[in-house]
Amino acid sequence: MFVPIERKKVSSQVLDQLKKMIKEKTFPPESRLPSEHELSKMFGVSRAPIREALSVLSASGLIESRQGGGSYVKRVNLVGMLDPMTFEMVEADQVLELIEMRIIIESQAASLAALRRTDEELIEIKESLEAFKKTIHSCEEIAHVENENSCLDWCGCAGFFCLHKGKVSNYTL
Repeated sequence: MFVPIERKKVSSQVLDQLKKMIKEKTFPPESRLPSEHELSKMFGVSRAPIREALSVLSASGLIESRQGGGSYVKRVNLVGMLDPMTFEMVEADQVLELIEMRIIIESQAASLAALRRTDEELIEIKESLEAFKKTIHSCEEIAHVENENSCLDWCGCAGFFCLHKGKVSNYTL
């Protein structure tokens, strides 16, 4: 199970093996990793490359260090992940399941939004859509908003704007 570490790029080899062990659930989420001393014995290396590998894992959000308590494997969630290292830990099936879930939820949300909207909300949606269309063709239009964050407040929801100017509509899920 443990492969002896060669003397070139030792910390990278340790990092790769630890990532593999986490992915294969040798160290499952919420489990405590062996101490630096134990890891150095397992891999047959000094503690310096172990510390470096643990530091990279910690910085990437795969583990967390607790003072006096060692390092623990964090649960990796698909939502909000941007770091390539954490993407390596996600199974392809999870991505497909997330896409399927979004299709179901967002389609139903759009349907309910269409059914429950008021005439005033429909006018606001149309106005928002027209304003949004202008920004597609002209970057200058983005600056002509109430505040600097307003252009970030738009959220498409299967064709309906469910979030506008920081306010979530009451007809969404």
